[in-house]
Amino acid sequence: MSNEPSDERIDPALERVLSEARELLRGATPEHAPRELTRIALIDDDGAIWHGLFETLGTETHDATTARRLRIAARNDALDAEAQLRADTAHHENAPHWHGLEQELLADAQLILGQLPKTNAELRALSLLAGRHAAPDAILILGGREKYLHRGMNDILAEGFTTVRATRGARKARALVASQPRGEVTPESDLQSDTILNDRELGGPLIVCATPGAFAGAKLDLGTRALLGVLQQPQLVTEMGHLDGQDELNILDLGCGTGILAAVAARRWPTARVTASDRSLAAVTSATATARANGLDDRIHVERDLAAAKVPPASIDLVLCNPPFHDGLAVVEDLAAPMFRGAAQALRPGGLMLTVFNAHLGHRQTLQRVVGPTRQLHRDAKFIVTLSIRAERA
Repeated sequence: MSNEPSDERIDPALERVLSEARELLRGATPEHAPRELTRIALIDDDGAIWHGLFETLGTETHDATTARRLRIAARNDALDAEAQLRADTAHHENAPHWHGLEQELLADAQLILGQLPKTNAELRALSLLAGRHAAPDAILILGGREKYLHRGMNDILAEGFTTVRATRGARKARALVASQPRGEVTPESDLQSDTILNDRELGGPLIVCATPGAFAGAKLDLGTRALLGVLQQPQLVTEMGHLDGQDELNILDLGCGTGILAAVAARRWPTARVTASDRSLAAVTSATATARANGLDDRIHVERDLAAAKVPPASIDLVLCNPPFHDGLAVVEDLAAPMFRGAAQALRPGGLMLTVFNAHLGHRQTLQRVVGPTRQLHRDAKFIVTLSIRAERA
């Protein structure tokens, strides 16, 4: 392994990935580097691996034409991360080709570099897709913080690869290295989870579809359950009764995940136009599948969007929102603020916003300031549900 000093400015997990890639290209690892490197796939949630890749290649290949021969495929689940990397690489000869977690991302890839996915389902999908579609001599290198690693990850990678090992740790991070793809493994059609849910809060059976990486998978998460329970309260049903007779009713499921709130809203208000939006590619893929599975794809428009940026101003009558407070595995409590600002822009004056959030977060004050008068409808040990009324614009 390399004895190079660590650069404290680089994320430790990213440093492990790039260090191992350098060692591979030097011939200093148990695996053998591809003889002619022409295809690379990146699982690059924040663009950092792409930026470090060419220094690694330029330093270790000693071949001025290597970069020009490369075709790079990249997957950024979050729209804002993808947009930033698109801007950064717009004029680069090796600008990536973007894909989801699918065959096209990994087809004939010889070197696959990335951060370890945040869920076992996503890791398994990557392992199986790479094992089936990557080049026969492919090497996969995934980095992560040691506190998130467990031995079961090696077993998951072994479903798609014959050989799996862990690197030595540095700065509380290490990489997992997989080689010798198995070829014929589980078809990717088996990777989507479809579940028929019949929870009382749903108002009837609902097929929920989840692609790997979608929040909560094909389940009814506790926050969404809390919001749906409040939506059935007689007092709120009466208060929102004016929506029932509205000729042009527009509803937005903001941060839609697998599209459960959008589907329930489409059933609750049969004449409404429902938009389901999320920054996550896995989420919008899942929400699209959920709408189709329930015969609602002609009623629900699914959009990959960032904080309702694509929604026309003052066009929405009702926003349903279960905002995230995790970015990957990290807790980021201010992720909801841009969504609240986007909702405020999208809502018509007097429009309503139902929001559920973790009880320890101070979102009620933010909603009061950004959207308008906000009151608490429900509180339990874990969640708060609020109703906001969009204030008249100045």
